[in-house]
Amino acid sequence: MPSSTTTQIPKWNIKTDYVKTCSCDYGCPCNFNGFPTCGFCRAGLEVMAIPSLTVLILLLRWPKAIHEGNGTAQLFVTVNQIP
Repeated sequence: MPSSTTTQIPKWNIKTDYVKTCSCDYGCPCNFNGFPTCGFCRAGLEVMAIPSLTVLILLLRWPKAIHEGNGTAQLFVTVNQIP
């Protein structure tokens, strides 16, 4: 007879600072399946910092609207030593 087991998911949390900027007007219509202000999304930049541990920088670029695809991305990761 097969036995069932339950896996306990550990509790966790994360605290981050998050900054986002892009080439669109304020509010970025691309985030809502709209079309980019200038017809493209270039120099889009998302920065997420996890204090004292890791900094993630994600650079994004789309030739047209984000939801039309064909975008490229570059991820940069730095890992700091825990004091």
